[in-house]
Amino acid sequence: MVSAQFEREDIDLHLGIQVIKVEQRNAEAWVLLAHPGQEQYWLRGSHLLIAAGRKPNLENLGLDKAGVDLNNGRLILDARLRTSNQSIYACGDVAGPYLFTHMAEHQAGVVLRNALFHWPSKAQTHNIPWCTYTDPELARVGLSESEARQQGIEYRVYRFPFADIDRAVTDGETSGMAKIITTPRGKLLGACIVGPQAGELIAEYVLAIGKGMKASDLSNTIHIYSTLAQINRRVADKRLKEALTPKRQRWLKWIFGWRG
Repeated sequence: MVSAQFEREDIDLHLGIQVIKVEQRNAEAWVLLAHPGQEQYWLRGSHLLIAAGRKPNLENLGLDKAGVDLNNGRLILDARLRTSNQSIYACGDVAGPYLFTHMAEHQAGVVLRNALFHWPSKAQTHNIPWCTYTDPELARVGLSESEARQQGIEYRVYRFPFADIDRAVTDGETSGMAKIITTPRGKLLGACIVGPQAGELIAEYVLAIGKGMKASDLSNTIHIYSTLAQINRRVADKRLKEALTPKRQRWLKWIFGWRG
């Protein structure tokens, strides 16, 4: 959905390519690209943004003299974020594995509890929310469909579009959807939202998955009308409607018929 929106805005995506070289010609940036096994080609533009990732800055700190061990250039940490020198802790991007500001904030709290108050606190390594601030935003937490398949977990998928949420229609932002992944019995395994305010809306799923809730818990929770957050209940309702099988429908019809 995000790539489709890019295309509608005349943004071209060049995926799976190798950057051969970059040149400056007059006031323009020229980039030589190539797909594996194909001919090279040039792209040119007024600006070039390089977002090639980050690596820990651990050089020239004397870590070996402090007894802090590394593995392939990364700090070796236990669940309490202690290094091999248990008087030294690490948090944030240098600790990894998720290079998110909200993860660094969480880890900082763990370090403070352990180092200052000596409360045995462990860093959370699962149920970590992600958000990519494209337009529309893309947010997720928990298992994806491919991850559930790889782990051999039986799952169900339910989707609901923003186009059927009144607030999204009113705001003119109807692109996207909410998707949840559950066990066959309805326990939430993961969620993904692409659309307006996805980074805000995903928080409800972070809590729900962390507390082991079911889709029915969201379906039974009152959400204010008219808000975008209603999509979290409406997608959970899809699971509830699926549970109303033809056999159960016949049973209910019999019950109400018997009652007159």
